[in-house]
Amino acid sequence: MKAKVIFSAICAVIAPMFFSNVQASRTTFDNVVIEKSSRVSAHDSDTWSLSLKSHNEYTIYVFGDDDTDIDTWLYDENDNLIDKDVDETSCCILTVTPKWSGDFELKIKNYGDVYNAYTIYVVKN
Repeated sequence: MKAKVIFSAICAVIAPMFFSNVQASRTTFDNVVIEKSSRVSAHDSDTWSLSLKSHNEYTIYVFGDDDTDIDTWLYDENDNLIDKDVDETSCCILTVTPKWSGDFELKIKNYGDVYNAYTIYVVKN
């Protein structure tokens, strides 16, 4: 429970930087290797292919618009679950260090009754 409260506090500070009236700058994070924006319909999911290199640590941020709960799952090319973020927020953070280079699948699910506009940042740590 304590970890969930801390995580929610972090998202409350970080997410507004991306969804204020002023557009977020790509320079908000150092070492952004992938940046994508989209929206997922109500009660639907999106899937993205992410090319990651072995032995590099990445943090994957998915910042939703706070209108609905979104969750994320990251799978390798063999459909093995690598990491997930399934709390009750629209801010998701995954950390991964792939053992091999390849394409990974990021699934984003919207549990709300309206669409959720989100941005994905993949940051090389």
